[in-house]
Amino acid sequence: MSLVPSAGSAAGPSAGWPALDKIDARLISHLQDDARGTYVQYAEGTGLSAAAVRVRVQRLHETGVVRTLGVVHPEILGIDCSATVGLKVDGGIEDCAGHLAGFAETTFVVVTAGRYDVLADVSCRTNRDLVGVLDRMLALPGVTSVEPFKHLDRVKSATQAPHTELRLNGSLDEIDHVLLRELEQDGRASYAHLAAATGLSQAGTRARVHALLAAGAIRVLAVVDPIALGIGELCGFGLKVGGPARQVAQTVASLPSTELVALTAGRWDVVGTLRAPSDDAAVEAYDQVRQVGGVAAVETFAHLAIRKEAYPRLSDLNLN
Repeated sequence: MSLVPSAGSAAGPSAGWPALDKIDARLISHLQDDARGTYVQYAEGTGLSAAAVRVRVQRLHETGVVRTLGVVHPEILGIDCSATVGLKVDGGIEDCAGHLAGFAETTFVVVTAGRYDVLADVSCRTNRDLVGVLDRMLALPGVTSVEPFKHLDRVKSATQAPHTELRLNGSLDEIDHVLLRELEQDGRASYAHLAAATGLSQAGTRARVHALLAAGAIRVLAVVDPIALGIGELCGFGLKVGGPARQVAQTVASLPSTELVALTAGRWDVVGTLRAPSDDAAVEAYDQVRQVGGVAAVETFAHLAIRKEAYPRLSDLNLN
């Protein structure tokens, strides 16, 4: 699902967001294709100078329409376990969501309407670590139950394209870790800034960054806020499947409205999220999911308020 407005017309963002025109749409597309490209490259085909494009790209970032960040390969992070967890709460749901957002292992926390009061995505190193996270969740004030759906395979993620094979030539040193942490914070950090952080020359820093990117150690992504584009309805779903679960998951993943699709162990064979511009469009998207061959049952979860949306990071996991 490409989160860019139509190149032929201006976007209609929600109140509080800047109006986006077809040049912004082109620049967002360029950023999604190559988040560390140059302003000269982005300017091609826009009719603008590199300086004018720089102003536009900076505005997209400063207003929160686009975030450019580095996502470190899971093998470097030591992550080999992820799950979606449904929590039921007797009491302050917002307080619970706030506590969960503070967990280093949570990457997505949302208040929901449906079977669960809160849903949280968790990434950690091992199954034992996941059990520890579940115990900490159950100990939170007001939490009456936690139900995990362990991810067996992530078939689709709009902002987390599958990592390529890690191709490191030797182990990472402290300079590499500094660069990874800096790029996690700002995927478009300048080579001058990165050089100052590492003590290397700009040429040496550029070579290091290119080597990390080529090895698949980190991917730099431009993440677009869909709400800024007026695509505001985010919903979750769980599927029970009668037949090959992977085939169903792949078909559901091919639907343009779906953002996350994962094969899971637990109550559901497949869990996922979809995004739509309106309630009516969400109903239509759910109908498309229901009509996929092999789907035996669907349960939906309206996402009311996102309290965290992040990636596992070196600094959060205290890895060296």
